[in-house]
Amino acid sequence: MEPEPEDPDPEGVGWSLRDDECPLEGALAIDHTTGEVAWRPTCKNARCRRCSRQVSAQTFALARRALEPIDHVRFITLTQAPEGWEATRHAVKMWLRHLRREGFNMNALTVVERGDQTGMKHLHAVQWGDYIPKSALSDSWPHGSTNIQAARAASNYLAKGVIRYVGKGLDGNGESIEEHMNLNGGRAAHWTRGFFAGKSRDTYRKANPMPGVYFVHTIRDGA
Repeated sequence: MEPEPEDPDPEGVGWSLRDDECPLEGALAIDHTTGEVAWRPTCKNARCRRCSRQVSAQTFALARRALEPIDHVRFITLTQAPEGWEATRHAVKMWLRHLRREGFNMNALTVVERGDQTGMKHLHAVQWGDYIPKSALSDSWPHGSTNIQAARAASNYLAKGVIRYVGKGLDGNGESIEEHMNLNGGRAAHWTRGFFAGKSRDTYRKANPMPGVYFVHTIRDGA
């Protein structure tokens, strides 16, 4: 018998990149105070092949900024996450609920990955708030082992270390982006309601615009 073909969407999410051309193909964002190219503008659609990586990376950039004033940030790993997105999502929900019922006041940004060598799903969380002792963390996750490490609150360390690491699946080709998004339910990451300084991500982004954004305009080919 021939082996069964590999399931292209084992998580049951069905997320994929679009094949149509980006409406901003060839466009550049120009700083009109200097005349220099500031960045490549995006159509803000995570399914766009041209813009997906950049759009999704904004979540991690905003997370890094939100953590800058936080003194104690931790990097948590939870192994052997259940297969299938809905099962993973439920496990993470129960993990957070368990810790809060135990009295821990905390917020976290979570990302699911699959190990390069073992193929095993695991979860990374960037957490701030109450410190969680190793014994309590172990009790909160019945699926596998747990690990917690301190991460210095310096934004430079977070940019090069924790945040960039949990988003590494987005720094690749279209196939790796689709795998990352399907592992994470169609999003770059998930976060608790209070992670972005008690605001939604978009509200936080509007209240904390990137430097220079008011001096930039977009030009397209032939403009």
